[in-house]
Amino acid sequence: MLAVQQRDNKDSIRKAASKKQKSPRNKQSSNNDLLDYSFREISNDKFSEFASKVTPRSGPKPTEEEKVSVKGVKLNNNSISDISELPSVLATVVSNIEEITSLDLSFNCITKLPDSISQFPGLKMLYLHGNNISDLRCMSHLGKLPNLINFTVHGNPIETSQNADFKWYTLAHAPNLKSLNFTGLSKSDRAQALRFREALGRRRDDGMSDED
Repeated sequence: MLAVQQRDNKDSIRKAASKKQKSPRNKQSSNNDLLDYSFREISNDKFSEFASKVTPRSGPKPTEEEKVSVKGVKLNNNSISDISELPSVLATVVSNIEEITSLDLSFNCITKLPDSISQFPGLKMLYLHGNNISDLRCMSHLGKLPNLINFTVHGNPIETSQNADFKWYTLAHAPNLKSLNFTGLSKSDRAQALRFREALGRRRDDGMSDED
């Protein structure tokens, strides 16, 4: 019953997102700026041979011998559970991953946002909705993405009543965000996030963890 409910929830999120979501392709100057690996049945098992075994649906065609220069990468609607090694994986096909500004990882099985996300410092848009992220603390890694302005994480277990401060914790670590879960942020949101960030700082100064 739980599995059916989770599948239904993801289906409803997918339908809602399709209405709101603007594809990274629309934000780029041409198809050559985007590598589209969506709906390719990609799992972590394929990471070791990504350059040679996985072909993008559209965009430039990288090879083991020749990498490409792109601004956006779509890996949505696959079966990826761990993105810790994603920077090194994409580095096998993209000439400079620091130039990537949009990364769509929605509708996978990702369980956490790793520290290695910092290897994409140019990210302006990061989609993680429809995954299995449950640990609020991993949102602190957003602070290592200074250019991030558009972030989604709805449809993850992290959005439960047990994480009542989810929104403020996220915004406290990503103060430059303009949109969270496809919703623009108000001055009131920013003021509340600032107060929350200051409170977190005081707790840490007192030797307390974010969970205390």
